[in-house]
Amino acid sequence: MATSTAHPGARPSPEEQVYLAQQGDEDAFASIISDYMPVVKAKTRDLSVQGVERDDLIQEGLIGLMRAVHSYSAEQGASFATYADRCISNQLNSAIRAALRRKNAPLNDYIPIDSGNQPENASQWEEPVSSAASVEEAVIGKERLDSILDIIYRRLSK
Repeated sequence: MATSTAHPGARPSPEEQVYLAQQGDEDAFASIISDYMPVVKAKTRDLSVQGVERDDLIQEGLIGLMRAVHSYSAEQGASFATYADRCISNQLNSAIRAALRRKNAPLNDYIPIDSGNQPENASQWEEPVSSAASVEEAVIGKERLDSILDIIYRRLSK
């Protein structure tokens, strides 16, 4: 797909735009974002998760779109539109699941209080579910998200 079969001045197909974006063409990438922003907004319009703003869901949808651009291969047989739609949906579903896990975190991290029967030593208390490893994973995930968003913002600057 190195060359376009379209007429001079004609807009490249979505698959050609993806190929150009994968080769580093920022204008092609920005055009894809512009073309698919209505899809992302439509997918987030009816989503409602307590503690998650719509703008955050839109960002998640854009992350899914960015991943679709970087991982799309025409040889797999699906159109880019179909592939992007699936990647956006998957990213949104992952974000919602993560938000719901955070929403239930206070219930998962409790330390039981039994007023009538205090344990004799601290080792008898239940350990909270959260651990240093999950905190570390959250920090790493946040850094990865910040990095991805930085790339999106730099490429959308025009």
